[in-house]
Amino acid sequence: MAPHTVPVIDGLLDAIGYKLESGLYANGSDLLKVDRIDVPVALQDERLTLEVVGPNAYVLKNAAGTTLLSGTTGQAVNANGVGILVSRLDAHPGATFNVVRFSRSSALGMLLSRIMIGERGKNTGVLQVSVSGTNATVITDEANAIVDSYMRLRTARSGRSGPHAVVPATRTADPARQSASQ
Repeated sequence: MAPHTVPVIDGLLDAIGYKLESGLYANGSDLLKVDRIDVPVALQDERLTLEVVGPNAYVLKNAAGTTLLSGTTGQAVNANGVGILVSRLDAHPGATFNVVRFSRSSALGMLLSRIMIGERGKNTGVLQVSVSGTNATVITDEANAIVDSYMRLRTARSGRSGPHAVVPATRTADPARQSASQ
């Protein structure tokens, strides 16, 4: 039996890779950008610590402090069932960052607590999407991913393709409304 899914939300989770933030971590003036992190189920939703050990070099540790892997910025690393690609690391040796790979269910729960989707008017087929958060770029990306996923679903369900299949959604990023929903 296939699991019950919500196609628009599942498409969004796939688009954002189960991350609800941009993968950008900041700690004071220190900066870390993680492009990809894969962990076994046992480490999902667990806080891992990335410690800077030298210029562009780091170690990733579990909650017990055991080193899972070591790597260099710009190179994908896989060890002990964990994979990571750090694309940017601007921090002094000794700096630490907390990194979490959320499970699909945790990511869905966090996302659903921050979004509102409704139809504008009765039977209009026009969606109104509101996303709350503190990062305008992430909010915009997530709202656009929801719209894109919805449009793909409507096109697939209509069985039609081409210019008359579905009217493209108009995206508006209104910073004042984003701030108001934060």
